Amino acid sequence: MENEIMQGLCKPLDDAEIKLRIGSIFEGKGFSLLAYKTARVDIQRLNEVCGLRWKNRFFYDEKLLPCCEILVYDEEIKEWIGRSDVGVDSYTEKEKGSYSDARKRAGFCWGIGIELYQYPFIYIPWKDWYEKGGKKKPKGAYVQSWKVKHVADNIIIEDDKGTEMFVSGKKKKKPDKQDEKKDEKKETEKFVEKQLAEPSKTIIVDKKPSPEYVIFRKQMVNIYTSLGEKHFFLRLGKLGYEHVEDLKTASTEDMDKVLKGMLEGEQNETNDR
Repeated sequence: MENEIMQGLCKPLDDAEIKLRIGSIFEGKGFSLLAYKTARVDIQRLNEVCGLRWKNRFFYDEKLLPCCEILVYDEEIKEWIGRSDVGVDSYTEKEKGSYSDARKRAGFCWGIGIELYQYPFIYIPWKDWYEKGGKKKPKGAYVQSWKVKHVADNIIIEDDKGTEMFVSGKKKKKPDKQDEKKDEKKETEKFVEKQLAEPSKTIIVDKKPSPEYVIFRKQMVNIYTSLGEKHFFLRLGKLGYEHVEDLKTASTEDMDKVLKGMLEGEQNETNDR
């Protein structure tokens, strides 16, 4: 058989030719999706690749199940070559469905849409459910209108609104060390701001902070970032303070003493490491 014919038949399906239906339902949690092709896809592919040099026939096997054989004419050996498979009943139209399924399966034997068998397990988490016949069903999951897209080596499933519901092979990008440090510093500063905003019971918080205190507070944030939460507040406690806010009304001299003590603690921690 000519290589061009086999290559043409085995060429991956276009995204628009791939349909979706719900497979397994995990009640109250989510459901899996199955990708499939219609019998029309096989007919269209055979017409495009083989032209008039193909045909199909239906027959019954020994178990009286409908089968389909797709035959392609080989110019080299001047013979018809056939590949066949059996069909199963459809949920909607029993007889018609089994014949269509037989044709689709025979098409798989020729490589039409064979890549669908290599699809990953597609699981969709779902929040909205309704009950029917004592079983929970996903509400508003109109997967027939969802689309399949292939981008690079990834399979992307989008709902009817264009929202990505599934992306295969999606890996979280390993953060750059510089970005990691920036994020860590940002989170630390947020936490410190929160801690600094919690004064002790004896402090009057409605008094406007002095410029010296504002500078002092920024320096303490930097020390916190270096020491870490545990060692920072442990050192501050040894100096007689529960929160940095306790020094809001302190003198510049007291602030200098605390800053000096904290810096000594920072140096000791660094040496221990």
